[in-house]
Amino acid sequence: MNLSLTGILLFLALRYAKWSKWREFYPTILYIVMLNLHYSYIVKTSPLWKYKSSLIPQEMLDIIIIFIVEPSMTILFLSYHPLQWRRIFLYWAAWIIAFSITEYIFFLTDRMDYFRGWNMGWSVIFYIIMFPMLYLHYKKTPVALLLSIPFTIGFMWIFDYL
Repeated sequence: MNLSLTGILLFLALRYAKWSKWREFYPTILYIVMLNLHYSYIVKTSPLWKYKSSLIPQEMLDIIIIFIVEPSMTILFLSYHPLQWRRIFLYWAAWIIAFSITEYIFFLTDRMDYFRGWNMGWSVIFYIIMFPMLYLHYKKTPVALLLSIPFTIGFMWIFDYL
């Protein structure tokens, strides 16, 4: 199922993303990749969640998520991001709901495990933070970078990595 999501997101990104803006989106793509690599390094021996696949090894699955799924998601998210605040909140809600439902399906079909107290509720909270932070990074990079520090430290403290 994880490979299906990868294929779908990659197809959607290749087909529908606004590639004429890739240079604008590139720093934000690097931002999400960097944060996920940071997460992977911190939790390498004791993760909060783990995607599972019967077809490919865990390390390869992590690489696919970091370097294909997240960049594809980011470029699609930024390609159609609205400008009016009312529409922005609806847009964010749609992405949060879509990713939450997808993750829940992964969990129900045993394609994802949670550890150290992480659960679906924490994932929803994470998505509520992640999508606005992606947009903030795109619009005001220094602010997003500064805000990433307390969010990261907060999650590390809550889940006993500090």
